[in-house]
Order: sequence, then structure tokens, then C-alpha cells
Amino acid sequence: MPLWNPSSSANNLKCWIRGNGQRTVSGTDIIALYDESGSGNDIDQVASSPDTKPQTGRFINDIPAWDFTPVDITNGAGLWSATDADILEADDHDLQLTIVFKRDAVSANQTIIAEHAFGNSLSIMGRTSDFRIPVDTSGNLDFGSTTTSAAFIHLQFDDSAETLTAFLNGDSGTSDTGVADLRKGSTNRQFGIGIEGNASGSGRTRPFDGLIAELFVYHGVAAGGGAAEQPISFEREISEGYVAHKYNITISTASHTYKNGPPTACHCVAKQTLSTTLLSASVKNPADLQQGLNVFDERR
Repeated sequence: MPLWNPSSSANNLKCWIRGNGQRTVSGTDIIALYDESGSGNDIDQVASSPDTKPQTGRFINDIPAWDFTPVDITNGAGLWSATDADILEADDHDLQLTIVFKRDAVSANQTIIAEHAFGNSLSIMGRTSDFRIPVDTSGNLDFGSTTTSAAFIHLQFDDSAETLTAFLNGDSGTSDTGVADLRKGSTNRQFGIGIEGNASGSGRTRPFDGLIAELFVYHGVAAGGGAAEQPISFEREISEGYVAHKYNITISTASHTYKNGPPTACHCVAKQTLSTTLLSASVKNPADLQQGLNVFDERR
């Protein structure tokens, strides 16, 4: 049976960029990464000299990654979108983001991913002791611990509960509640990886030092089931299982559904889809329909 990947759950997929996906290079310089979600959110803006550009030639678990090497604190090695993509915008719906990375060095305030700059962005930053997400004007969400091994972060925003939770390598998660709006008021929401900054050329601070191999973002429920069919925790475990086994990263939680094997494509089938299929097959007895749904629950 085929394994799950983000394209298995096209519903609400906002951005999917991967190291072994579509890209434009000049020599060893990576100058554009192309969104495979169908949403057109390409990461195709890169600073000119003296900034360095992400490089080819390095891997995580033999899978190509983007190599970020900052040259100084002002000018970095990141890429960003040409338009205001609102990839991390999360008003009025759930948001799920997964990113795979490896830090080459542990230093303060390395931006792994961000939307815009100047303290007005939603970002994930690596620090000397942990990771940080500026949640709103009143505080930050600090989570996990420093690592220079390959790792993944899953960011999950539950809109109805106004809860932001960050998971490092499939751990139990660290949450901040009462988060009504993940954005911090900036009108420019260009999306960047490996840097905090925008196309104006200024403010490109806190550059990332290391590898980024893949990221994908969903608005709404990732696996296509809708909130009534699939809980948000089920969506998270699918995403984590996919990247953990693809990049050979150990999942921290022993009880994780995909601790010992990756999700298959059938896991993204929603109960609603199954219900419709059974009904169209002329299932007349409601008990038979419920039995089919119970089997789906047991096997997913």
C-alpha cells in the first residue's frame, strides 16, 4: 500500500516545499524553491551579494536539503516569497505546519521559518537552550531543547480553542492558550525560510545556520476529514509519522501511532468519504454502515 505524503491530503494544503522537489539552481546556489501544493506559494526571492545563498550538496538521511550558512548578523542566506502569501495566517481556521531541519551550530536566535520581520512575525527560532515562537505582543512560547541532530517541529493552531501547540520530534507538546490571532499586526506577510526579513533588503537578521529539508502547511484539517470526522491530534500524528520515517528521526513519544512505521495513504481517507462510499454501494442497514465505520477506526 502506498505511503502517505502531503499530496495524499490535498484538502487545504497551502504550501509544500521539499529538498528533493522542484527548485532552480545556479551552480551550487539555490535561487528558487517551488511550492508543490498547487497554491503557487513559491519561495523565489534571494538576496544578492554579499549575502550567501542556500547551497546544494548536503543531505538528511540521503535526501537533499537546503544548506544555509549565514555570513553575518545583518545579511543572511534565506529565501522568501515574492508576494504576501499569508502561509502562516491562521484566522478563522486551524493551522498545521511541519518542518524538518538540522542545526549546524547552536547560537542565539536563529530563524528557521518566519512570516515577515521586525518583531511583527510569526516565527520559529532556534536558541541556545530551546526553541521559541513569538506568539503575540504579550509573550513567547518556548519549547523543546537544543539539538544539532536532524529534527522536526510540528506547529498546531486550534482555532476554536485558541490554542497554539509546538511539538519537537513527536513529543507531548508545549501549548499556549488564549491565542486568538497568530499574526502580530504586520500588513506585509512575506514568508521566509532560514531568515527573518523581507524583500526590501533590510532587517534580514537572525539567519539560520544548518539544513532545512522539507516543510508543509495546512489551513484547516490536513487529512481531508473535516473537524467532525478527524480530531486535530490525528492530523498531527500523520504528519509527524511521515517525516520521522522519511528522514530517520526517532519519535519521542512511545505511544505515538506511527512510532514504529509510517502512515499509509489510506489513513487520510475521511469517515465522511467512507460513509458516502458505503451508501452509494446500496448499504441499506444502518447497522452495516456503522460496522464499516468501526472497522475503519480500528485499522487507521
